[in-house]
Amino acid sequence: MAHPRAASIRASGPDAPLPGIMKSQASEAPREGTEPMRHNAFDRYASAVLFAGGALLVKLLLAPLLEEPGPFLLFLGAVAAAAWRGGVGPGLLAAALAAVASHVFFLAPLASPADESLRLGLFVLESVTVAVLAGLGNRPPRPALDPERDRMEAGLRSAAAEMRAVLDSALDAVVGMSAEGAITFWNPRAETIFGWSAAEALGRDLAELILPPTDRENHRRGLQRFLGTGNWPILGQRIEARGLRRDRSHFPLEMSVTARREAGSWAFTAFMADITERKRAEERLRHQLAFTSAITGHLGEGVFAVDRDGRLTFANPAAERMLGFPESELRGRPLGELLQRRAGSEPTPDDLLGRVLAAGTTVHLDGDALLKADGSTLPVAHTCSPIVTGSEVVGAVLVFHDVTERKQMEERRQQLLVREQGAREEAENANRMKDEFLAMLSHELRTPLSAIAGWAHILREGGLEPGEAARAIEVIDRNARVQGQLISDILDVSRIISGKLRLEKKPVTAAAVVEAALDTVRPSAEAKKVRLEATLDPGAGHVLADPDRLQQVVWNLLSNAIKFTPEQGLVSVRLARQGRQVEIVVRDSGDGISPEFLPYVFERFRQADSSTSRPHGGLGLGLAIVRHLVEAHGGTVVADSAGKGQGSTFTVRLSRHSVTGEHAARTAAPAAEAAPVPSLDRLRVLVVDDDPDTRGMMETVLSQRGAHVTAAASAAEALACVEKETPDVLLSDIGMPGMDGYALIRELRERPQARDIPAAALTAYAHADDRGQAIAAGYQRHVAKPVEPAELVAVVASLAGRA
Repeated sequence: MAHPRAASIRASGPDAPLPGIMKSQASEAPREGTEPMRHNAFDRYASAVLFAGGALLVKLLLAPLLEEPGPFLLFLGAVAAAAWRGGVGPGLLAAALAAVASHVFFLAPLASPADESLRLGLFVLESVTVAVLAGLGNRPPRPALDPERDRMEAGLRSAAAEMRAVLDSALDAVVGMSAEGAITFWNPRAETIFGWSAAEALGRDLAELILPPTDRENHRRGLQRFLGTGNWPILGQRIEARGLRRDRSHFPLEMSVTARREAGSWAFTAFMADITERKRAEERLRHQLAFTSAITGHLGEGVFAVDRDGRLTFANPAAERMLGFPESELRGRPLGELLQRRAGSEPTPDDLLGRVLAAGTTVHLDGDALLKADGSTLPVAHTCSPIVTGSEVVGAVLVFHDVTERKQMEERRQQLLVREQGAREEAENANRMKDEFLAMLSHELRTPLSAIAGWAHILREGGLEPGEAARAIEVIDRNARVQGQLISDILDVSRIISGKLRLEKKPVTAAAVVEAALDTVRPSAEAKKVRLEATLDPGAGHVLADPDRLQQVVWNLLSNAIKFTPEQGLVSVRLARQGRQVEIVVRDSGDGISPEFLPYVFERFRQADSSTSRPHGGLGLGLAIVRHLVEAHGGTVVADSAGKGQGSTFTVRLSRHSVTGEHAARTAAPAAEAAPVPSLDRLRVLVVDDDPDTRGMMETVLSQRGAHVTAAASAAEALACVEKETPDVLLSDIGMPGMDGYALIRELRERPQARDIPAAALTAYAHADDRGQAIAAGYQRHVAKPVEPAELVAVVASLAGRA
């Protein structure tokens, strides 16, 4: 059923009334028989100003008391009064003044300038219409061909046409509504949005036509509240609501509503926009943002977004976690405060970002760092890419990841490389030193061998004078001892390296050890014409030491000093007590030690001069053995020299050891006389050795002492000899082809007639482990080759019980 007012507002098309002027068109008509007041022009226009000013004054006074949403009602009265009194011209002046005053003082702010302009335009149109109608209505009838009236009427029609053109071409739907809720205006855009033509919509209830059923009651309550109280919150606001199309589909719309008074009643105009596409775009954007947020939130890499000013606008959780900053502290912060380029890197962070923003190119960098919340830095590799909207670069995104582990691996790799290079250099040096050592060893071994072989050949030829023969024997003996010492040094170094050097410590008198070493080296010093001086403190006391090894230390130091001291030089040794230590100082006036070589003087195989033209022989092992033996005794040894040609000083310090008086007297007392040479008369001795020279030497030495010697070249031959006759003593080599010395003694210990034969292992296997193995196999003694004839006789006598 049509609305009650439908009969008066059914018009549509170009003749349909415009919202806001329909009531004026229906109620205003010229009044016949009324004579207009005629005044001069000044009075007529002055009265127009007064009418407009009076209306403004009244509205200003009543504004605090009224809640009228429309500012135009009193001004329309002023326009009508000015036109009625003065005609069309003063009415138009009053309309212009009212429009300016309304815009400045009363016009309610709308959500957009377009709404404000439209509302003001409607008022101007209404004012012009009122002014024209009032002015013309108060004038006597004029001839039909009155040019002035024709122009005014044409202007009015033109203004109305322009306003309709504006409304018809508006992008928003413009819908008029009466106080009863009926549609009074419906522009073409409304037809497009809602699907109803103007003819179908005009006069229909707005809520029923274009609002969903669930929203209609709210609309009606709001309208009634406004009519009763003048308060409707949606007026003058841009709000979002739901619309209903002709096909009953719902869609989102955005609208603003204005209210005005017309002929004592309220009228409303709504501006509506279909925001379906915008909502879809917003939804797509929300989905995209959620998708992007999910991706960046689960990324292991940190992500920054920066604007064109280089300030952070976004940081993902990984960035917060890696740097320790919450996003609130990162947002708005300049990237240049966080990104630290490598020292000397170009460009700077600001230049880098500027290059990305200006050129729109992606930059990949490594080796930079980001500042962390605790003040430390995080090494990162990062990619900086532009953010492009259309053709404009609006910012940049920085994706970075922690390269701490990679940097540490690189550092470790570099350290390993340095160590590898160092190890390679050490290995090369070791190989070089090994080659030099082998060359020296060959030289040091061949030199005495040459003397031994030469003089032995001369002796074999015969024809030497007794004095020359004695000299030949002395040379052979001396060079044999030199070779023995070389071999001993090499074996000692081998034991030191393998950790198998054993010390048999006991309390010994320090002075006695030094004196024994002096006696050993004195012939060498005299032969070289080097003075040997000794200052020994008898009260120096005792040390807990292996006497043989401690004597070896002092002998090595003295031999070294004599070797490097020229003729008429001086070598001195001083023994003194220094607090709770015993100090042994060996000083010489010889070649000295250069400052460059001094730190390496105790290293194995090191010699200040290892060239083939060096003036002194040796393997460079003596001082290394000294240091190890001293340290094995819990002492220290240091070397000092003022330089080449300034001599050298070696100082050994050992802890003193307290002993009882009886033991002190026993260890300090020298032997009263030399022990007599034991007799081996009628002893049966079995000698087993695969080397015929060694076997022959032992047979000769023992025979000269009265022993009856049987010689065997192998273990099998020895077993056969024992079967024929049980010897009193057995001397056997260890390393022999077929059955070795260990197997031989074990076999003999299994035979009843040979189970108790005293036996000694005479072998070149001279390590402590070799001694233990020999004893465990069944030997009573272990003697290392080479062996002195006197020692050989003493061993046999000891085994036979004649020592």
